[in-house]
Amino acid sequence: PGCSSIAYGAAQELGPFLVRTNGDNLTFNHFSWNKEANMLFLEAPVGVGFSYTNNSMDLQKLGDQVTAEDSLVFLTNWFMKFPEFRTNEFYITGESYAGHYVPQLAELIYDRNKKVTRGSQINLKGFMIGNAVINEETDMAGLVDYAWSHAIVSDELHNNVHGSCRFEEQTTNKTLECYENIKAFMEAYNDIDIYSIYTPVCLSSYSSSSSPRKPKLVVSPSLLTSPF
Repeated sequence: PGCSSIAYGAAQELGPFLVRTNGDNLTFNHFSWNKEANMLFLEAPVGVGFSYTNNSMDLQKLGDQVTAEDSLVFLTNWFMKFPEFRTNEFYITGESYAGHYVPQLAELIYDRNKKVTRGSQINLKGFMIGNAVINEETDMAGLVDYAWSHAIVSDELHNNVHGSCRFEEQTTNKTLECYENIKAFMEAYNDIDIYSIYTPVCLSSYSSSSSPRKPKLVVSPSLLTSPF
């Protein structure tokens, strides 16, 4: 949570223009989603990106529920200002921590639609979440099981991870044995793109055979933060 939808979603992924690495100029995004749909990027919660508040106390009350409620207020007001879009099919999309934000906002919209007149409803049709963060039991345990079921890790390592880590416990105080097994698990992805395991990996750091080999994995699950 806390990442800018404009800085990342719009300016680096889905928008019509992409910001160059050095920040000096823009380039056309040939794969922009706006070729297929109208897109609205919301900076949430308050304090993220261009989203601001005149009351600093609001920043002390942040949370998933507040974010969903504020987002609903924004959408309600936005559709009042631009009623020509109200009948359009509406989808909520997000990635990562949107695994919390998106379903909660969708539920609020669904509940609100049952209480207002048809002309005031938001035409919610569904939502999409990429690489969703849900909880450690679902996310990390699922990642381990997925790797095992696709022959990325051995039976032994798979069993060692599950035997030493208690994913159902919401705590970062993991044992050293768990940490070491998770570290070994992540090293199995050194030559594999964790987001697309069948896709050839091509990174600039591998362009020279004289360069030392570095892990291709560019994610860092919470369990890799050693408490010791």
